[in-house]
Amino acid sequence: MSTIIVNRKQLSKAIKSLKSIKLKRPNYIIETNHDNLTLHVTDTETSLSIELDATCDRIMTGSFTLNDMSAIVKLLKDKTIDIGELKTHDVIAPVPHIFLKTHDAIAPVPHIFDSGTTITLTSDQIDSIQRASLAASKDYTKYVLKGVNFQKNNIASTDGFQLIVATTNISSDINYTVDALHLSKLSQIGFGENTTLIFDELNNKATFKSDGDGGGIILSVPMLESTFPDYESIIPSEFNSNLVVNTKQFKDNCQYIVDTKSNHVRIDIDSDRAVMHAMNRDNDIVKTFVIDSDSIQFKETLSIPFDPAYLLKAISSFDCVENVLISLIDDESQVVFTSEYSNLLHLIMPVLLK
Repeated sequence: MSTIIVNRKQLSKAIKSLKSIKLKRPNYIIETNHDNLTLHVTDTETSLSIELDATCDRIMTGSFTLNDMSAIVKLLKDKTIDIGELKTHDVIAPVPHIFLKTHDAIAPVPHIFDSGTTITLTSDQIDSIQRASLAASKDYTKYVLKGVNFQKNNIASTDGFQLIVATTNISSDINYTVDALHLSKLSQIGFGENTTLIFDELNNKATFKSDGDGGGIILSVPMLESTFPDYESIIPSEFNSNLVVNTKQFKDNCQYIVDTKSNHVRIDIDSDRAVMHAMNRDNDIVKTFVIDSDSIQFKETLSIPFDPAYLLKAISSFDCVENVLISLIDDESQVVFTSEYSNLLHLIMPVLLK
């Protein structure tokens, strides 16, 4: 049996981070040294390791289930409960029987890939990575489209129907594509200011490392070898119409249309107003919203159908700014969402109605 003394809040946070990583066949590993405790979750491609300052009476490596660790968290919520001979006010010492199910590790401790092109990220760049990853394809048959591309100070993802590009000064000399699956959760896992990002071409791994109070966090994800699409060629340089909309009102309207399961959205723009229609399968108008716009610039009357989910995702990319500029060409071409107060560009395609 083994006794481990570790900070209650740090352990609770670490377990939440482990639970945020969704792997198909996860292996949970506990590794102790005399002065630290490391929790790992890993499969054949992805791994997350969280090191905590701890006092351990022996060195060990073993496997555990997430239910075992969740049981500990449940105990920690009662700040007066006795755990062994210690109170849980400042530290906790898990009773050995909580770890009775711990057995010989069935997977090796994840290897840390820490050589290659290295970049130090700010918290704003972490946020840009998270937001830029949201257009990546969930269809794993589209291999390269499930990735986030780091290239020319841009971070981009696309599923073929939408494109998100975040412009940031990471590095102009890189061109790597990283599996997007866990990149939208970097802040939730615990990454922030002064996170190190390492692109290891030899092992095809991208590794995020952060040293914080009480320990460190390491996330290793696959790099994708296929060539990422030339997305810059599909971003229009000129537009015929521009529409400045209130972000909250536009988003609320889109959310209503998504919630009511309308077949598609149609946006009509003319000289003096813009409206959004919720449409049914027969192409009939179910509900109409007048779009509150500070500015409408147009060369021709437009009537453009959209997938409600994509329209909602596009406006949601800018939920931290008051107004968004929507730039359009015609009824069938790509539409671009931007804001002078955001480094994001979100492009979506209209739907083709049968």
